[in-house]
Amino acid sequence: MPSNGWWHDPEQVASAKEIFAFAEQETTDVGAFNSLARHLPSVHGFAGRASRKIITNHIKENGVLVSKTKQKAIPPAKTTIPASSRFVLLLSLENQEFFDSIYEHFLRAIRAKVKVVQAKSVTEALPLLSSTDLAAVFVTDPGIVKRKNRKAAAKLAEYVKSGGSAAIGGNFASFVSGREMEAFFRQTFDLSWTYGAYHRTTFVLNPSNEVAARNPSLENAYSMKTLHLGGISPEMAMYKPNEESRLESLVFAPVKIKNSLEAPAVCTRIGQGYLGFLGDVNGEISSTNTLLAMLGF
Repeated sequence: MPSNGWWHDPEQVASAKEIFAFAEQETTDVGAFNSLARHLPSVHGFAGRASRKIITNHIKENGVLVSKTKQKAIPPAKTTIPASSRFVLLLSLENQEFFDSIYEHFLRAIRAKVKVVQAKSVTEALPLLSSTDLAAVFVTDPGIVKRKNRKAAAKLAEYVKSGGSAAIGGNFASFVSGREMEAFFRQTFDLSWTYGAYHRTTFVLNPSNEVAARNPSLENAYSMKTLHLGGISPEMAMYKPNEESRLESLVFAPVKIKNSLEAPAVCTRIGQGYLGFLGDVNGEISSTNTLLAMLGF
């Protein structure tokens, strides 16, 4: 080897060792590697532009050094998702970005069971709502109640009445107006559901509800801050307040909940299918199973 190479310079040898140690990481960023090479002392002989190119190309070929834009593929974790073309549709016509973070627990759970597809416009939604592979629909925001989206609302009603399952929840309760919500349920599903109270309390499972009765894994009781639905019949409520329910608040006194005719979680048969509503505004972990039950999972 030439006598004037970098390998005779102790400082550059030390730099070379550091670079190789960095490159031997299981997943190493090319940009970070080049940054290290530029800033190490006396590294110019070992890691000049030409040398760095040779090194990075060599290591990339051996699957050690990867680019930010094209990282080495990580084998997917084993899941219980069946080999099926069936999918659940997230109908997100207003698509608030924070939905994914608030409902992360639910999204993980449903994706472990079935493929999930999201539609953010009526144009995207209509063919998906007509698909024979559609397993259920989760309406994630109040975009569905807007007049401009009435074609999607009509197609949703058609899907439910012909045997599909749909649940309305997510950010819907936080942003919908009472007038628009009531008009939507009346005009789309011929339901006299009304915009009810908004508070936190502990609700109990209603064994008289058809969906609740066939899902023994549901919590017997849990607390949620929620918009309630009024104008329902007793058997429509999946969860409801009972004699022990008290207002849960850091500001107001724990007064008894007097209106037992409203409910935060409602699911009923519409035609041959099912329509559910969940008013939980915080994405409680216990609400994951409530939503899964409404969707038929």
